[in-house]
Amino acid sequence: MASGPYDSTSTPNDGTRLDLGSLRIPSAPELEVRVEFEQPTMTPASVSLVLPHSIISVQAFASARYEDTWPEVRDDVVAELSKHDIETTVELGRFGTEIRTVMPSTETDGEVIITPVRFIGIDGDRWFLRVVVSGAGAVDELAHQEVDELIADIVVHRGDEPMAPGDALPIVLPESIDSADE
Repeated sequence: MASGPYDSTSTPNDGTRLDLGSLRIPSAPELEVRVEFEQPTMTPASVSLVLPHSIISVQAFASARYEDTWPEVRDDVVAELSKHDIETTVELGRFGTEIRTVMPSTETDGEVIITPVRFIGIDGDRWFLRVVVSGAGAVDELAHQEVDELIADIVVHRGDEPMAPGDALPIVLPESIDSADE
């Protein structure tokens, strides 16, 4: 197993990553960072890291100290996909076990496309990172390595406030982005 993603208590905020509160995102060539919002509250809910070949959706959650969250979440994801007749495999990846599958989706013109997807869970100190990789980063070896390097360089900031296991860690937009919308 490789190191990373990192905990903010062991990796100081040196200004080289985009600070989104609970997530500190590294820069990478051709990387576009998108924040997805919960409707209708418009609360930031997840972060999508968009590369020319892959989309990496990242969410951080509170978890209990010294407890692994991923095994239970992994089993729930497999069971849910199975209910929809979507076949999965659980394989060993850089961050431990991960779920691999192909997901059908419908384009706006009605065409059904099949997208390769990897579900990854990473347990940290009082946090859990859920990652979904779609596109070439789920199947192509070079893209797969680039995606894993990017994931490994993420820093999770759990904070000191008490939170129930499973609560989403807050995503906070930088002031320069916030004030641009006002």
